[in-house]
Amino acid sequence: MGGDGNLEEYQTLTNILRKYNPDIHGYSVGIARTDALGSNLNSAVPGAKAVGMENQALNLVEKMKIDPNVDFENDWKLVTLFIGGNDLCQSCKKPEERTAELYVANIEKALKIFHDKV
Repeated sequence: MGGDGNLEEYQTLTNILRKYNPDIHGYSVGIARTDALGSNLNSAVPGAKAVGMENQALNLVEKMKIDPNVDFENDWKLVTLFIGGNDLCQSCKKPEERTAELYVANIEKALKIFHDKV
C-alpha cells in the first residue's frame, strides 16, 4: 500500500522518497499479508502489539538478507516502526499485561535487533 500510485495520488513515506529516488526497493504494494508477494520487505502484522515487535524485526532482517535486490552490507536502510494503538486499546482489558514498562521493553527488544543485526 505504501508504494501504490504516486505522491500526487497517495501521500505516503514511500512515495515521498520515490519522488527523489525512484530506485528505492522494499515497499509494499496493495493490501497484502506479510508473506504475500506484494508485501516485499513490509513485515508489519495487522493488529500486532508491541510484544510481537521482536519477531517482526527478526522477520524483516531475514527478508533483507535473502532479497537479491538488497546488498545487505552496503545498502542504506530506512526502517519504520508504527506500533502502540492496539496496545492502548487492550490496556483496559488486561492492564497487568499492557504496562508502559512492558511496552518500552518490547520496543527496545526490536530496536536492539536492528542495532545488532542491520
